[in-house]
Amino acid sequence: MSYLTHNRIVLTIIAFSLSCTSMFAQEGWTWTTVDSGVESRLRATRMGPDSFGVAVGDDSTVLKYDGKKWDPVGGEILTFGEDGDKAFPFSCPTGQGGLGTDARLDAVALMDSQSFWIGGYGMGSDQRGMWLWNGTYWSPREAGPSNDRTLALWSDGFDIVLAGRGAPGRINRYDGKKWKIVLEGSIGFFRDIHGQLGSTLWACGHVSLEKGGRTTFLNIVRSLDNGVTWEPDPQIQASPAGEMPWNAVYSLGDSLLWSAGNSGQILFWNGSTAEVIDAMSGPSSRKRHLNGVCALSSQKVWAIGDQGTILFSNGESWTPVETSIENIGDLHEITSDGQGGLWIVGDAGLILHGQPTP
Repeated sequence: MSYLTHNRIVLTIIAFSLSCTSMFAQEGWTWTTVDSGVESRLRATRMGPDSFGVAVGDDSTVLKYDGKKWDPVGGEILTFGEDGDKAFPFSCPTGQGGLGTDARLDAVALMDSQSFWIGGYGMGSDQRGMWLWNGTYWSPREAGPSNDRTLALWSDGFDIVLAGRGAPGRINRYDGKKWKIVLEGSIGFFRDIHGQLGSTLWACGHVSLEKGGRTTFLNIVRSLDNGVTWEPDPQIQASPAGEMPWNAVYSLGDSLLWSAGNSGQILFWNGSTAEVIDAMSGPSSRKRHLNGVCALSSQKVWAIGDQGTILFSNGESWTPVETSIENIGDLHEITSDGQGGLWIVGDAGLILHGQPTP
């Protein structure tokens, strides 16, 4: 399989302005901007069953999707003290028990159609890196033995939660009762975690472990036991990808993996062979950092990144998807809605919804 051919996708642009909505078409797909109601940078999104979704970002922004529109999540923070439970507005100043209004939220993980975890940094007066919304109240949570910045979250939808952390790179695991560090590097950070129930879990970032005068790169690691133990994959570790930093990871089953990196680099692993692909043609100065990747099948894979970059792979080559949105800014995450559609979030409150063209 070759990914080295670069042919530009022929696109029909259907750009128009209607209630601040833009639309553009990729062959077989229609993309539409959706009103988020905010101008803050959105950094992460997850979609769940029953058209339920959450997006988070800068300025303590948390949005919830009900299948029709995106609305801010407010509510109250429930804290526990010696003199009884206390509730504070979610966005009240940090000194009064709230999250504050300037937290950077980098990650979200859904538990069910009501509750979800969010992670980031600058979250509240004690700088906790994790908060849980149970559908009624927020509660600050410890993210393992340390309260470092949380950059990635994954959940099985029941009890298990995994958190990718920074400074130094850690993966923390929650079993429904307590947190535990299950992997720790010497320096760096984990940026993304992905996998399906019953399949291999993957984490990526820019992490190294210094031990006994030897450096081991943990930039892409896997778990075969629901996140209890982690190790580098031998084939990936032996390839150039093993020493490269990666920003996002996506897997289909146990034998297909894509990871998005800097300067247009994409890792493809087919279960036995790892290949680093230069997915963007042209001079290196025009190659963008890629921040997200998502696959519906081995012939339908998207990667997104800085300066509005959207790339598509049909399993043979990577090609750019041209948008008609002016000043689109950086794109930070892409996710599937489990119903054949895709969602992308980015700068200035941008939300894109992609659906197969009827």
